[in-house]
Amino acid sequence: MKFETLLFASFTLLLLILVVGCSKSDGPTLPSESAGFDASIPWTKTPASVSRYAKLLLAGTNLFVGGEGGIALSSDSGASWTPVNTGLTNHIVHALCHSEANLFAGTDIGVFRSTNNGTNWTATGLENTRVYALAISETNLFAGTVDGLFLSTNNGTNWTVVNTSFNNAFITSLAFSGGNLYVGTYAGVYLSTNNGTSWTAVNTGLTNISVNSLLVSATNLFAGTSGDGIFLSTNNGTNWVAIGPAKTYVRALAVSSSNLFAGTADGVLFSTNNGASWNEANNGFENLFANYEVYSFAIFGMTLFAGTYGGYVWRHPL
Repeated sequence: MKFETLLFASFTLLLLILVVGCSKSDGPTLPSESAGFDASIPWTKTPASVSRYAKLLLAGTNLFVGGEGGIALSSDSGASWTPVNTGLTNHIVHALCHSEANLFAGTDIGVFRSTNNGTNWTATGLENTRVYALAISETNLFAGTVDGLFLSTNNGTNWTVVNTSFNNAFITSLAFSGGNLYVGTYAGVYLSTNNGTSWTAVNTGLTNISVNSLLVSATNLFAGTSGDGIFLSTNNGTNWVAIGPAKTYVRALAVSSSNLFAGTADGVLFSTNNGASWNEANNGFENLFANYEVYSFAIFGMTLFAGTYGGYVWRHPL
């Protein structure tokens, strides 16, 4: 199959992912220019107020960042940030998601909920477990934890264990595509078509099953791996093909128009031709190792945000 013929949908998307055991990759040095995205424009660091990693969430016009130190909110595209931690009794935040008026945070001790943009938080019924991934589809809220996958159908009041094994693998990411729920783990990708009642491993062609991140874009399903770049499936995970960048640890993924962005241990890479070639976009990042560790992306209008190790949030025009 020729990847040049694959099409991307243009939409705003944020994916939250988990990273464990980060290390610099030994991938090739790549050019910093490509049509469709001007990588010569430097990234601008915003005054975000979290530490360690930065996990981003766009909820309407509000941009949230979570990390060690809690959660901060920006309502002016990152120009200023305000801590929003009242009631959040654990400030180690691994995941964020939202649905209408509900904002959820996955922490070291469970899931918290806010109904007023983070002004106040309350603990949900899922407690005493470390939560690394969250996803919502209609009234179904899923939480990927160290103890398995949990489902709530009433905004976190009650939870049901959906799966506790996945071959004893760590859950790193969750993604929805219509009625399909994908779970990324360190033992591959799993698919459920019935809200977790049954599961199928979908790893044919996925030569590296240590999956850090998942992204759905139209009929394309992308998986970022630990050391072998990105894999693409166009048939709901039935088959996968590597699309690069080679020898790269991919933690975060995002799509805007014809641009596919990869957040890696070496900064931001992007492709304008569905992975046939890759380009570097690190101009403006300070020359510190931590600033190149990309954990998450968010897209708001014509701005791409990147959350990096150190709790930094950067912005770049699309």
